[in-house]
Amino acid sequence: MDFEMYQKDLTEKLDKLALSIGEKLAEGQKSYVDVEGQVKSLEDMLTEVKQKMSDMDESMIKRGWANEPGLEDEKQKFSIFKAFNAISTRSWEGADFEKEVMDQAKTKAQSVGVDTAGGFLVPLQALGGFIEILRSNLVTARLGATVLNDLTGIPVEIPKQTSSTTAHWIEENAALTESELGVGMLQMNPKALGTLVKMSNRSIRLTNPAIENLVQQDMAEQIARAVDLAAIRGPGSLGQPLGVVNQPGVVTVDFDSTAVHGGATNPSWEGMYELEGVLEDADALKGTLGYAFAPSIKRQMSKLRSAAFATVDNEGPFLQTTPMTSADITAVLGYPFVTSTQMPTNLFGGAQGEVLFGNWADMLIGLWGGLRLKASEDASTAFERDQLWVRAIMDVDVAIRRVESFTVGINVNKVVAASGA
Repeated sequence: MDFEMYQKDLTEKLDKLALSIGEKLAEGQKSYVDVEGQVKSLEDMLTEVKQKMSDMDESMIKRGWANEPGLEDEKQKFSIFKAFNAISTRSWEGADFEKEVMDQAKTKAQSVGVDTAGGFLVPLQALGGFIEILRSNLVTARLGATVLNDLTGIPVEIPKQTSSTTAHWIEENAALTESELGVGMLQMNPKALGTLVKMSNRSIRLTNPAIENLVQQDMAEQIARAVDLAAIRGPGSLGQPLGVVNQPGVVTVDFDSTAVHGGATNPSWEGMYELEGVLEDADALKGTLGYAFAPSIKRQMSKLRSAAFATVDNEGPFLQTTPMTSADITAVLGYPFVTSTQMPTNLFGGAQGEVLFGNWADMLIGLWGGLRLKASEDASTAFERDQLWVRAIMDVDVAIRRVESFTVGINVNKVVAASGA
């Protein structure tokens, strides 16, 4: 609603009512009290509208990107294609708004020590819904990982509890034993993550919104896949974050151990429940709990059968007469799950996978600044193909607040073998 128009309309009504007061009193149509009540009602409405306008202005000021030039004017949209074209041609004609946004973003980034040399920085808020697209593609975010946007400074330090205080029984007049709450600092440092986008110059010149959305979707999807893989299995070296699987102290559960599955087929519900038990034993079975495993593991779980008896294939009946759906598996597991091809299935000779269970809110994904863009028509075969190649880089890191919040199932078969085989 246009509050300024609303305010103007109410003001005009007040003026008309004031002019008619004398006429109505003379004609005996309205008493003074009635007219005064109408005026008071309209004045209250006007006051309420003014307050709403003031609240809206204050809200706009508080928005994280309100100080970026032009972004408060939602009628004027940032075009990533115009920015690409301007970067490659070194001419910002027709892309004044894009240049202003990018120059301001680069100045802000440099003021907090982020290296933006060799490219142009675009605030993520300027790319229509890029963060939302990125989130929707992040498997770890869908499971409940905490995404921290617009981080500044290097490193970012986040407090974490390392130990608890201790309670003691004491006898009368005895001294109470001292104990302290242990608190440490979790550090996050930006690590560069990039993607290369190739586009025809014709599509850029046309600046079709549908194509822009397609490019953003592809960029977000590729970045999300890389972040997911790093969050799950990052080595902590070669410029990559340290993933949860490689965290020192993370507990693993061997699905191929008879002690875990009790002689049942691997994978098994028993193995899944053992993962839950690891967290429960560590007082960590709380928060945003869920499973992550490969699609092939899901298929095996949906085909699990009961104990064997004398049949042709030495297998018992399926657990239910129809194939188990995702909802059925969730009901049996007791917690939600997400499948991802980022979860490996080619470990130990190519036949084994992993299952990850934990409190995903204790996984932190940090995002700094925006996308650093550099475009070229001369890279490799770009010139001869009339293409523009755009390198997009953003700074990301992953941290785990509490390693006890996760456990890993290893040696999980991606193919269920018949028990009589």
